[in-house]
Amino acid sequence: MPATKPTRPRRYESPAGLVVHVNANGSLRRMEHGDIVLNLFPGTEMEGGPANVYLRRLGAHVAWTPLLGPCSPLTPRLDAAGLRATGEWLGLPITLTLVLAAGTPAWFWHVTVGNPTDAAVTVDLLYAQDLALAQYGAISRHAHDPLDEMLAGMNWIMEDHNVSAMHVAIGHD
Repeated sequence: MPATKPTRPRRYESPAGLVVHVNANGSLRRMEHGDIVLNLFPGTEMEGGPANVYLRRLGAHVAWTPLLGPCSPLTPRLDAAGLRATGEWLGLPITLTLVLAAGTPAWFWHVTVGNPTDAAVTVDLLYAQDLALAQYGAISRHAHDPLDEMLAGMNWIMEDHNVSAMHVAIGHD
């Protein structure tokens, strides 16, 4: 029986209290534990969000693809067992599964990449996560300009700990 495409978001909760909201397209809407939200920017059906697993194919021509969300080549399945996405990219069969740990508030991405050819293929995975680690009210109050909040926090850290140099990578679409 062919898998049907999900039409609505799903909520998953581990026995340890980690809650993950997954959009129908497989992107992460929100992750939380108790009253603490883990991701700063909620994923949407249209954009997916910054939290993602990326697969890169290395070699003479490097290529990459997100494995979650609307730009993913995988088809998500959201059911009582959780999020599982399968598909193919550049001839490589891929399976991605979100696993919530039972005894601790932790999550794991299980990724299987096959190679149906005799030619060697080199791939790697990158995981991107936008950390908020704050109560939802603090995030929604500053959602209009999270960069201001982050910079204010950096100034405090630099003054309080006498930091003379800091490397920061900031990205925004």
